[in-house]
Amino acid sequence: MYSNLRHFPSWAATVARFAWVLRRERAVLVHSNDLPSFQPAGYAARIGGIPALTHVRFPDAKSGFEWFLKPGFDRALFVSDSLRVDAVKEAPDLFTSRSDVVHDGVVVPPVMDEGDRRGLRDELGLPADGMIVVLAGQVAEVKGIWDYIEAARIVSEGRLPIQFAVLGDDLR
Repeated sequence: MYSNLRHFPSWAATVARFAWVLRRERAVLVHSNDLPSFQPAGYAARIGGIPALTHVRFPDAKSGFEWFLKPGFDRALFVSDSLRVDAVKEAPDLFTSRSDVVHDGVVVPPVMDEGDRRGLRDELGLPADGMIVVLAGQVAEVKGIWDYIEAARIVSEGRLPIQFAVLGDDLR
């Protein structure tokens, strides 16, 4: 809910305002994109008497799941089967009967022809031929950048002809 009594009045006002907007807009459902943002949304949904859903994008311990989901939830939507399986093992009372898997959507582009592939490699400063292991996406600890770097170090020790590249944005 909140971690500091000094902040409680503003936190409670935010939840009340959220509940007021839900009523005004005649919302029939509240969805939170991840557990850390669920509490205010969950409490506002309870006040409004409407269902609350949340995405679960990262693993946690049972105590962490319980803390984030204090307001109560109607459905947890996991982004992978393995994440859901692990969460059900960790907190079966929370997730066994109230969770589903909804994979994040990804539009897969058509396969590049050889000329486009070589042009893109050249533009990125990568060799025209050879194996490249790429980490593509948001560059952040939570996305596994340090695991990627450690894996690159280990693989590089094997003297295999592999290049490593990180393509993405750190949002700073």
